[in-house]
Amino acid sequence: MFSKVIDMNIFFECRKCRSRFSTEFLRCPICGGLLTANYDNLSWKPLNLNSIWRYSCLLPRNRTTIVTLGEGMTPIVEANNLAKVLGVKKLYIKDETRNPTGSFVDRGISVVVNNIEEDTKEIVCSTRGDTGASLAVYSARIKLKARIYVPRDVDLGKLYIMLLSGADVRIVPDFLTATYLAETESMQTKVVMETLPSYIEGLKTISFEIFEQLNMNIPDIIIVPVGSGALISAIWKGFEELRKLNLLDNTPRLVGVQVEGADPITMLFNRMKLEKMSAKTLARDTELFIPGLAETALEAVRRSGGVMISVSNTEIPRYIELLARTEGIIAEPSAVLSIIAISRILNSFIDADSEVLAVITGSGLRTPDVLRNLLPIEDMLRKVSEDIPRLATSRLGETKIQILTILKHKPLHGYGIKKELANRYNKNLSTATIYQHLRELENMGLVSRTRKVGKRGKVLYMVNN
Repeated sequence: MFSKVIDMNIFFECRKCRSRFSTEFLRCPICGGLLTANYDNLSWKPLNLNSIWRYSCLLPRNRTTIVTLGEGMTPIVEANNLAKVLGVKKLYIKDETRNPTGSFVDRGISVVVNNIEEDTKEIVCSTRGDTGASLAVYSARIKLKARIYVPRDVDLGKLYIMLLSGADVRIVPDFLTATYLAETESMQTKVVMETLPSYIEGLKTISFEIFEQLNMNIPDIIIVPVGSGALISAIWKGFEELRKLNLLDNTPRLVGVQVEGADPITMLFNRMKLEKMSAKTLARDTELFIPGLAETALEAVRRSGGVMISVSNTEIPRYIELLARTEGIIAEPSAVLSIIAISRILNSFIDADSEVLAVITGSGLRTPDVLRNLLPIEDMLRKVSEDIPRLATSRLGETKIQILTILKHKPLHGYGIKKELANRYNKNLSTATIYQHLRELENMGLVSRTRKVGKRGKVLYMVNN
């Protein structure tokens, strides 16, 4: 299944044999290489739109009416609090958690959906989570049937998005199986993968936004989490197009980040022998290797004068919490790799005066299982329990507060509390009313009863610690 693009200014070129096509294919029909989108005449004519379609003149599109959920135009945050903690002079965050499904992937899927034939009825993809969630939502918008193959360890939050959007979700043993099953349908159905040129084109709009949002300037260094390599390749492509348009003299240095044990592109960058990746990390989205995209990622990093590094999986929880507490951004594990990297390369690659931008690729609100492990349920309940007296007090009436004040000094029985209320506060209540208040305070866990030693054995009430 293929898409022929309306705009004849755009063509698709095989990176391997350099054949050119007016139609987008999953792979080159001649040699099997990956395709890239190119333009006969690059032009910079941003529209007055609050989405990636502001850059329509540099995006492929087949549909007459643009399908958008408001993807893109995400804010750049001046992360001053985090910069102080990390020891960086100037730190920006490109906050991709603000996209419709909470991920940068929405940019690519928006262009993919807009570049398919309008009479297409069905679309297929394999996913570790993000791509499937995004495709399900955009497909629902145009009543397109989406069949999505996912591995068993998919993040539940992303799986819920797919199911709620009405996608036909097929759970398979692993991502390799998911990819195989999706590709077997490519002759009959449009298959979405990160290798699609239209997908890469959507991602490159991050570069255009950085350029405009920083008043046509660029940071010295941009740090990007790397899985397949699609995002860092697209960011480089975007800046290269701006340079060819004579809007930039220089491009930023790109730093790609992976997790140790699941870092094939870092190993290739360092010219190390590539071994089978067996590590299971918190950053599940980065645990995939697509050789063709790995090559473009390496080219992007090297041509920019950048570097690929790997960080420890054990550091992820601490930096998720640090980002949340300093800048109020809840990031998923793979997204926070760009923050961890700053500490790793400070002084060795980041100079004291460098301006750094970290791309936060996805929201942690879609990975509740990870957040739950950061703050185990036992700790959370303990913390909430400790706050119950304070929270309950804020909902107490005047009489109950007065009773607690009286009991704070010494335990008393009901009649003694009645007398103290009359003496201290000139409040005359019936005994039945006093005991009703005491029962309610007991239910709140604020007071408890004990029996006084003696013949009569009166019940005394005391404030709980």
